Amino acid sequence: MSGRAVASALCGLSIALSPPAQGFYDPFHDLLIIQSFRQVEQGPPVGAARLSEIIDLTAAIEASTQLDDDENRASDQYKHSMRPNGLDIAAAKGKSARDIDDQRSDAIRAAVRGDRVTAGRLIGRILHAVQDRKHLWCSCGPGSNPPQSRSSCNSGPCSEGYGNHGLPDDCNVSLRRLGSVAAVDLKSFQLRTDFDPEGDQWNAAMAQSIEELRSFLAGYTSALKTP
Repeated sequence: MSGRAVASALCGLSIALSPPAQGFYDPFHDLLIIQSFRQVEQGPPVGAARLSEIIDLTAAIEASTQLDDDENRASDQYKHSMRPNGLDIAAAKGKSARDIDDQRSDAIRAAVRGDRVTAGRLIGRILHAVQDRKHLWCSCGPGSNPPQSRSSCNSGPCSEGYGNHGLPDDCNVSLRRLGSVAAVDLKSFQLRTDFDPEGDQWNAAMAQSIEELRSFLAGYTSALKTP
C-alpha cells in the first residue's frame, strides 16, 4: 500500500499501539508516522503551532517510503541506523546524528517560510531513521564489516555494531522489492523483525518518533522568536 493510501485510510482513525501484521519494512513506518503525529497533535501543546499547521503528513509518509526504495546502497545505511561498509559503529552513529540534525534544521527553516511539503518530507526521513534504530547498527551482509558482521544473531539481536541484516554485502536490494516473506532468507533476526516486529521494538520506535516531532516543534517555536 502506498504512503498516500495509508494516510487516506488511517489518518482520522484511532489505531491500537501494537505491531502491525503487515510487517516492519513498509506499513510499519507509515503507521508509526501517522500514530506519532496524532499522539503529538492530541497531546499537550508544544510551542507556537500544531504539527498539522506546519507539516504535510502525506509528504512525510512518502519520503519515508522513498528512502527505502531509492537510498538503500551500502553507503546509505547510516540513514537506516546500520553500518555502511568500512565504518565502525561510532562513525556510523556520528554520520546518522549529523544527518538528522541537518534535516531537522532544514525542516524548521522550511516550516518557518510556510513550506509544509518540504518540512514534511524532511521529517519523514528523520522518523524513518529513528524508527530503524532496532537494527542496532548491524551491517548489510556477513562480508560487509568482518569480523563483526559475521556474527549470526539468529535467535535475537547482537550487541550494537555486530551481526547483519541478512542481505547482500552491498545491501543493493529493497525489502519492498523482495516481494514476499517467503522469498526471503529469514535466518537473520534483523530481517525477521522487519516483517514481524517485536513489541518492544514497536514501542521504542513510537517513543523516539514522538520525541523527534516534539523536538521539531520546539525548534520551530524558537526559530520564530529569532529576529
